[in-house]
Amino acid sequence: MSEALAKDGSAAAYARNQNWIDRSEVAGYLETKAAVGALGHVGIDGGDGFGRVGADFLSSAAEFSLLQQLLDLGARPAQPDTRSYAIAQPVGARVAEGVASPVQTRAVTASTLPALKHIGGPLVATKETLRAAEQSGASLERWLSAQLAVGAYRAEDRSMLDSSFALSLTFGLTPIASTGTTVNALDVDLNGLFGTFTGDLRTAVLVVSPAVALHLGLLRSSGPAAFPGIGINGGQLAGVRVLVSSGADNGATSMAVLISPSLLQIWRGPVNLEASRQGSLQMDTAPTQTSLTPTASTTVSMFQTNSVALQASIWGGWTAGAGAVALISNIAL
Repeated sequence: MSEALAKDGSAAAYARNQNWIDRSEVAGYLETKAAVGALGHVGIDGGDGFGRVGADFLSSAAEFSLLQQLLDLGARPAQPDTRSYAIAQPVGARVAEGVASPVQTRAVTASTLPALKHIGGPLVATKETLRAAEQSGASLERWLSAQLAVGAYRAEDRSMLDSSFALSLTFGLTPIASTGTTVNALDVDLNGLFGTFTGDLRTAVLVVSPAVALHLGLLRSSGPAAFPGIGINGGQLAGVRVLVSSGADNGATSMAVLISPSLLQIWRGPVNLEASRQGSLQMDTAPTQTSLTPTASTTVSMFQTNSVALQASIWGGWTAGAGAVALISNIAL
């Protein structure tokens, strides 16, 4: 990112002062690239030569990625835009000698794993601000890169759990409607959630919003904590792992989503940090510009205003087998 933001050699100097094994190689690359191009990329997969540096800048935000956590917990890695197959959890049976084996009713479904892009930004800053922060020793570039990546990860989380999005894990499901947030109401709802779930409960994870996690952790009846194993960072509920994701927050209400990672197929694509100094932006939180049907709008030149536009982008995709997901909806706190 430093190379993408400044042209005065400070990025190379920064690299030489870091405790990286390949700092000399990285610094040399920065010095070579210092006068080239208006668009810079920092790829976490190292595809453009940054490798360790890109990972160092952006990996601090990885803990916010629900997709990555599900991959780590047993979801099957897959490739995008290729045909993939999913099956609901098979049911076993005891078979006596000479007796016919029962036919499985679980259907194998074929689908194409989508390649979805989510972004954090664009964010605009003047070169003067970035250079002043760098000269003062402030880690503004690192902080900005992490915040942009967090924004992209949170957008991805929302897409995974947004029941109004056709490619989400929860789209088309019949939810259990929340009956309240007292101990008794939550007991009823959670028992209903576990009762309707047809995935593997032993490996299932429960995904809740930060607000729901905090509420569960603080909840009391007349004695000790009702859910002592849960806090703001998740925990366990009756042995079921609890993950916290902002994607489970719908604004006025929240949801609790039970997921069987083993019934998911997931693709984690590249994570890129981009900076442009010569483009023009429509400075609007709801831009109308599109490459398909261009419309007249007011734009601001990054070159003319001596500014830099920054953006983090991540790629990923997912598909789920039948019975992989169940949820409680409309939890009002």
